[in-house]
Amino acid sequence: GARHERGALLYEASLRLDLATGDVLQANPHLGIVWRPGTGATRLRASVGRASKLPSFFALASPPALGGNPALEPERSQSLSAELRHRIGEQHAFRLAVYENEIEDLIEFVVLSFDPFVGENRNVDEARIQGIEAGYAFGDERWSLDAELALGRYAELAGELEVLCEENPVRERFRARHMLALYRSGR
Repeated sequence: GARHERGALLYEASLRLDLATGDVLQANPHLGIVWRPGTGATRLRASVGRASKLPSFFALASPPALGGNPALEPERSQSLSAELRHRIGEQHAFRLAVYENEIEDLIEFVVLSFDPFVGENRNVDEARIQGIEAGYAFGDERWSLDAELALGRYAELAGELEVLCEENPVRERFRARHMLALYRSGR
């Protein structure tokens, strides 16, 4: 990726190349801009990008009764987000973000029969995930508090969070949000 800073603006650009299936090379660009006016206590960020996710080995190569499907296509997504962050002093910070993700060829496990239990991973359709997040953080030398509120479609969000968990296995916040989205969507 590349970063360029000019005054209160920071520009970010990156490109990820994936060899998805066969000899097809897929380019996934990401662009972002950050504006930090004045003292830097306020920060506005906007980004747009495209990504793809290959099916897992389990989804492709499991026995058919466990959902294996070697014909799965990679998931493809486009995302757009905007965020406002503002710090008050050294201890308080507020955050408001809006986002939209569109996923094509979403991979989902579909139950075909319960007796005997049989299912299959399939590219089912498209999904649109939209939401708003608000957050507050307080921190000093002894302790910290972090609170967030998200308004969105939890059933649709669960799939995107699963992708983030796989792409970022050490980020516990993604895993916690994925569990919460599954719970709130009744899964």
